[in-house]
Amino acid sequence: MPLTSSTRGSSALRRSVAASLLCLLCARATGWAQDAQPADFNGLRTPSSPAFILLGVEPSSVERPNTPSDFAASVLSASSNLTAVPKDFAIETSPYWLFGHPRRSWRDDVQRNVLESIQRTFTFAAATAEAGTSEEPVRGLAVSGRMSVFSGRLPQRTVQQIQQLEQALAAAAGAEIERLAPMFDALLPPLLAGAKTEAERQEALRRFDEAKADLMEQLTESGELGAENEGLREQATKLVTAREGFMLDVAGGAAWRAPSAALDSADLDRWGIWTTGTYSMPEVSFLGMVRYLGFGGTDEDAVDIGARLLYTRERYAVSAEYVGRHLSEDSAGDQWRLAGVIEYRVSDDLWINGSFGRSYDDEARGSLLAQLGLTLNLSKERYGFGETTPGP
Repeated sequence: MPLTSSTRGSSALRRSVAASLLCLLCARATGWAQDAQPADFNGLRTPSSPAFILLGVEPSSVERPNTPSDFAASVLSASSNLTAVPKDFAIETSPYWLFGHPRRSWRDDVQRNVLESIQRTFTFAAATAEAGTSEEPVRGLAVSGRMSVFSGRLPQRTVQQIQQLEQALAAAAGAEIERLAPMFDALLPPLLAGAKTEAERQEALRRFDEAKADLMEQLTESGELGAENEGLREQATKLVTAREGFMLDVAGGAAWRAPSAALDSADLDRWGIWTTGTYSMPEVSFLGMVRYLGFGGTDEDAVDIGARLLYTRERYAVSAEYVGRHLSEDSAGDQWRLAGVIEYRVSDDLWINGSFGRSYDDEARGSLLAQLGLTLNLSKERYGFGETTPGP
């Protein structure tokens, strides 16, 4: 459905927003340290679905880089008083990480070429949202995909931290081997008993090392090496998924409107493609976005240009974004969106987010942003730690 016209945002307000963001940046810049720790927030987590953007119910219109979980589900409650039952729902999955890669070392992911980045960040999403009223119900349906053409890299300090955790894992494994020494000692004599030459002796020792490694692997998988090792692995996983530097995401998809939620009556509402460039640091990220939207059944289209400043800590993130929308129809005028977003990590897998501000069309229903949402991210272990082969 084409967007309705709205009053033009004042240039004074836009300059005020830009100045406020610049002041926040300058104030924070003095506190950045070279040895800053990557926030947990920047780790393994799928951002809000791009399908929500096509349905016009997005918590954030300028999304942060995609570090996908295996599977993510999001629900949103959008209302002026935050009392509505959530009716907007999205699911998103990463085909690459949905299947296991048990032999992949974290060293294989320190830096990526373009093909590796696309392969490891591509996600597919589907979403549904309430687009009408109680008197005239309309169900919105959308599908989308996104990927990172460039997805940054692990900084050297993070590589060093992971190596230190590996050393701690090795020390813990060494202590466990020492505790289990009598068991290993019992394995060796039978293997050496039949060795008559040095070559046979070396072969027996090789089989002994393999048997010891198999035993340690079985103990690790069974959880008998204790919670300490598991905690070290969790720390390493958080570090290896928190990437920094320049990132470039591409997303696109289409949305349909189904009056009375009847799928056979659904018509194409809009489609779009966009790109988001990001420069990510341990605590602060700068995002810029350009998006093209086409509207079904009309010759009208729109171009969105936006920016977002994101500040993250270990369990939460706050951000401000501004998006200007230029419509192709001169009579429609330009529109803009200004929003503040708060995100909080309840647990490793569960996030809550809130968006407050002004949407694009100040004359349309729902132009005052007030949203609460939940995102559930499910992932299995995807990296190996403890390997001794040099990484890239």
